[in-house]
Amino acid sequence: MGGLTPEAAHFNQGTLVFKSVGGLLRTPLFYNLFISNLDLSHIIYPKYSEGVSVMKKNYGLDWLLFISGLICIVTGLMLDFHLISGGREARLFYRNIHIYSGYFMAVGLLLHLFWHKSWISMATKKILGKKNPPASNH
Repeated sequence: MGGLTPEAAHFNQGTLVFKSVGGLLRTPLFYNLFISNLDLSHIIYPKYSEGVSVMKKNYGLDWLLFISGLICIVTGLMLDFHLISGGREARLFYRNIHIYSGYFMAVGLLLHLFWHKSWISMATKKILGKKNPPASNH
């Protein structure tokens, strides 16, 4: 099943249970159910999507960035200061949470920058003093 070793997963009452978040995300089942059917056009281009306002999408993105960042910070501190009890498997579990929350944060950051590229461009030009030349009357 997608390169999983017997140590990475076990069966519990007929259900496949993974010992790490990363194990689940790398399975063909996860890809087929979630990733292959995604239509990302409403996420990448929020101004042109139907139903949800741009403000609500920005609000949702801000929460994604805050929560994923907070999880990444807390798990990073727990791993750095050895605050996790339970041995190697517990540390691996928190390490995977730390890594994947960082991935979510990186995707959120890229979406945030892409959504606000015109504002970033305008603010950069204003701060650096670059102005558009006046139109000529020739």
